[in-house]
Amino acid sequence: MTAIVRTVAYLGLEARGVEVQVQLIAGLPAFNVVGLGDKAVAESRERVRGAIAAMGLALPPKRIVVNLSPADLPKEGAHFDLPIALALLGAMGVVDVEALAEYLVVGELGLDGRIAPSPGVLLAALHAGAEGLGLICPAAQGSEAAWAGSVEVLAAPDLLALINHFKGHGLLGAPVPGEVEPSGHGPDLRQVKGQEVAKRALEIAAAGGHNLLMVGPPGAGKSLMASCLPGILPPLDAAEALEVSMVQSVAGTLAGGRLTRNRPFRSPHHSASMAALTGGGLKVKPGEVSLAHLGVLFLDELPEFQRAVLDSLRQPLEAGVVSVARANAHVTFPARVQLVAAMNPCRCGHLGDASLACARAPKCAADYQAKVSGPLLDRKVTLFKEECRPCSTLARQLATCGDFVESKPGWTLAETITDKGTSAYTGDNIETGNLGKFRDRILNGTIDPTKAVLVCEELDRLSRQPADVMLSWLSPLVRRGLTIVVVNTGQTITREMLDVDMGGLMMILITAFGSHTESRKKAKRVAAAWEAKREAARTGKSVTRTHRHPKWITVKEDGTFTVLPHHRLIVETIFKNRIDGIGKGLTAKTLNALAQNDPAFAPWPVGMTGAAPALWTATYIGRVLRNRAVMGEWQPFTRPRKGAPAPAGEPITNYYPLVIDAATFARANEERIADALKHQGRGNNLSNLLGTRARCGDGTNLAPIEAAIYTHKGTIADVEHKLANLLDLVESGNKGAAARYAQREAELEAARDALMEAENRLAEAKGRVSPTEHLRRVAEVRTLMWSDDQDVKFQARSKVKAALGDVIERITFHPKTGNVSVMLVEFMRMFVINHAGEVIEDMDLTKMGGGPGHGKVTTYENATVAIGEDGNHTLMSGDAVAVANDLNDDQKLAAVAYMRRKASG
Repeated sequence: MTAIVRTVAYLGLEARGVEVQVQLIAGLPAFNVVGLGDKAVAESRERVRGAIAAMGLALPPKRIVVNLSPADLPKEGAHFDLPIALALLGAMGVVDVEALAEYLVVGELGLDGRIAPSPGVLLAALHAGAEGLGLICPAAQGSEAAWAGSVEVLAAPDLLALINHFKGHGLLGAPVPGEVEPSGHGPDLRQVKGQEVAKRALEIAAAGGHNLLMVGPPGAGKSLMASCLPGILPPLDAAEALEVSMVQSVAGTLAGGRLTRNRPFRSPHHSASMAALTGGGLKVKPGEVSLAHLGVLFLDELPEFQRAVLDSLRQPLEAGVVSVARANAHVTFPARVQLVAAMNPCRCGHLGDASLACARAPKCAADYQAKVSGPLLDRKVTLFKEECRPCSTLARQLATCGDFVESKPGWTLAETITDKGTSAYTGDNIETGNLGKFRDRILNGTIDPTKAVLVCEELDRLSRQPADVMLSWLSPLVRRGLTIVVVNTGQTITREMLDVDMGGLMMILITAFGSHTESRKKAKRVAAAWEAKREAARTGKSVTRTHRHPKWITVKEDGTFTVLPHHRLIVETIFKNRIDGIGKGLTAKTLNALAQNDPAFAPWPVGMTGAAPALWTATYIGRVLRNRAVMGEWQPFTRPRKGAPAPAGEPITNYYPLVIDAATFARANEERIADALKHQGRGNNLSNLLGTRARCGDGTNLAPIEAAIYTHKGTIADVEHKLANLLDLVESGNKGAAARYAQREAELEAARDALMEAENRLAEAKGRVSPTEHLRRVAEVRTLMWSDDQDVKFQARSKVKAALGDVIERITFHPKTGNVSVMLVEFMRMFVINHAGEVIEDMDLTKMGGGPGHGKVTTYENATVAIGEDGNHTLMSGDAVAVANDLNDDQKLAAVAYMRRKASG
């Protein structure tokens, strides 16, 4: 006998009928499921076995074959559990198969026999109604299935209750449709203050069903505006609500069987994959574009999505459907959405704001916006571009006061008084600021105070001076008829209050002065906090960091500072070049050349909060050289009422990560070097005399080689950083990490080889100097050495002395002949110069050996040195003996040095 129970398989939003056929065959006990089911269907055998055992029943000792027909239709999901169990119980004679033939069955089973919810019950109910069948489903989804209309629904909590129903022992009641979710929940556009252009753009998009692209800086309100769009769209009608609920049912997101009249709003993260956005996957599910069907799909940070993911939306936006093709199936999901996208004008988001824009603007903006393809932009209507402007308390105050004025019939906003950058804490605004000028205009009769109202958000926004000072400032204005309105407190100060309620007015002023007192306490707390940080730094304790820091430093999630490898390399290069004598202009030129190929070498913002310059300049290089933060110091400042900020106490050491040590900082700082030269003794030396004059004699430009060196160093720093991050994964046994670690090691080795080759090329290029250039440099140094300026002369001679010390080992004067012998370092070469300055003898000591040498020195291969008590130097090799009594001191020293080198190999 074959027992048959009907169920469905889901293909998109289509439910296709499936027969579950169960047959018990004589033979060895087995339980097989066939019919192109997925892993969940195959595992249903164990769930069905456990559920039946939970009722105290045992499977018959026969071969059980379950066939899902049609066999060529893919079946996915655990909702086949309940129809398989009922068909098996029908084949065992536990339930009446004829009674089951009147129902379509869906539901997942637990091992204890409970019937768990499964996606797609609403689709199954609609299919059952079209086929004239009833529906058996989980009890938790009975209210969802009841929305199908006149379909008889049996919603059972477990398998035993369902069997008892068919046996007539405990009938199941008919479920009632779930509640309709009330419309209108979510952000309300009326709650948004300001942004009138954006509001108008949303209204146009809602009225015409247009797609919308919003471009503006961070904090402009793009995301908030997008979330308000569903609230101004019309609610779903009955047919649309059912269609949206069907998509949610298939996706398993229809909670509690509640249908909704609200438009869907979906906002996927920019890291979403193509399958997540358009649908698909191993088990084909609707994507975000289908879950937003008949609603709004919001893509925030649009250029951050993968290009292929964005382009996959082109066909759904045109056709209103998503087609997911598979080798054995073709699934279609609805996708009629209103697309709203938001993006910053550039990667940093501050294009157009000179104080915050990055150094690569406007090219940065063009590159960033080019990440979105033209065909996709053709499917949007750009209606809103918000200019970059600062977001601050000033904007809030203007909006608050402006809305208050608009709410008063007959009032007109005639003027806005702002004192940006002028302190109310010190009283500057009421003396010399725009508010003080407003008072002067009333006193001199330019403004009629009886026809004017001064509106402020809080009274302390006018001034934070003591109550008596404020009273003396306000009284002349109010007595002339000026009315002052405080929006947040609803207080109104008029001429009558001066005469009748002076005590009330004083209380208002005293309350406002409380802000002044609080500010003063805050300043004291800040000063105490800085002193505590200094004490912690002095005693070696940890120091709590703030987010004010030089821009070559970044703040990690745990609040500690770190220096990016490229930034560290830039700072080290600036100081190294200064010590090597390379000017700030050439350093800036080199860094700019690097920045064209790698944005990591671009200038960072100036100071703590300033904007990044477009290019490296000598002035900016100088600022880095003078910034003591490279040594880890942070100097707190106080801002007096007038004048420049002044240091507040001693600097805090070890506050920032150390990049440059104190000795290197002192050497590289031009002013410190000049000051040291004026006070040090004449015996001290300076080095690197010709460092700034190193040029390639055949005209080769050294900048490309130096740029390559900096690039290789940056690559090495980056790879070492990545290796450190991979090390923990490698030690944990991650095989993929081990392979990547080996690859990074190979990259590191290649970068080090490339660096070595570039440094060799640079050294070789610096050594190629033409005779003409050589003579010019000699003349230049000679001029400096005989300068009338004693400081210039001293610097030049000190540098020459140090430079000569680097290349000359010994200079010997011979009074009898008037000649001078010059021995180079490591005794590699010796020159003999006569009284006229001519080189009369040039001995290359590295070529001595294997026969007669130069001058009076005779050496042989494998020779040894014997030094007698009389000081004579004897060179011996086999039977050949030469006594070197007639050699001069330099020749003897050269011979001994050469033999020692030969002996040491």
